[in-house]
Amino acid sequence: MHRVQLLANAQLAAGHVHLVLHAPMIARKARPGQSLRLQAHPRKLFWCQLLIVNSEADSGMVEVLYRPEDEASQMLAQRQAGDFLHAQGPLGSSLLAHMQRKWVMLLADSHGLAVMTYFAERLYRLGGEYRPLLILEADLPLPFETCHSATTLGLGGEGRLALALLESQGIDSSVADSSASGRAQRWLAMRSPEQLAQVELFVCARGCLLSRTRALAQGYKLPLQSLPVPAQLQTVIPHRDNTVQVYSAQHPGR
Repeated sequence: MHRVQLLANAQLAAGHVHLVLHAPMIARKARPGQSLRLQAHPRKLFWCQLLIVNSEADSGMVEVLYRPEDEASQMLAQRQAGDFLHAQGPLGSSLLAHMQRKWVMLLADSHGLAVMTYFAERLYRLGGEYRPLLILEADLPLPFETCHSATTLGLGGEGRLALALLESQGIDSSVADSSASGRAQRWLAMRSPEQLAQVELFVCARGCLLSRTRALAQGYKLPLQSLPVPAQLQTVIPHRDNTVQVYSAQHPGR
């Protein structure tokens, strides 16, 4: 358990909230794909489990992006800069790209957008031959700025909507409300067997995009790392020995 300070908790477009923490112990260990739990209210036993979307070991900064969709996250959205919170993390396994597979295809819905953007940037900074491609399935507006690109990447249409943050760094992305797995399949269908041997799939989402991407990976015999986005609301039940039991919102009381 860590005591961390809230530096920002600002409203963004599309109902998202950008939360920034000073959490040196978590920042030193955090990697793309991991999450943390935050106590949403200082006197109520509700926690939010949220995916980490950026971390900086030098400054001790940790960022998450969330939407206040339930009681716990709505409580969290009311917290102010300067507040101290209890946190647990980083939790879970991180995303790791295979060194021999340079084509890294990242699929996400609006819930996984920030995590996959973070991962794409990390891969780009590693240098080498990694060529990340983010394919996003989401309605506009997004919490990140978009721009138009003249190239289609073979995904169909006369151009594509891209994330400006990635486009400015030379990282390819495709934003549309159509199926991300369908656009990915069009791209894969144009690759030779030698090229497919250098492709790896990643998906971060809730719902059917996870199963569609698994089917795509099986059909093309590609390695896949899947990151389901956790439910935000959690109830914490304390025990006499000072440990806690966490229940998800979908299964209260279990």
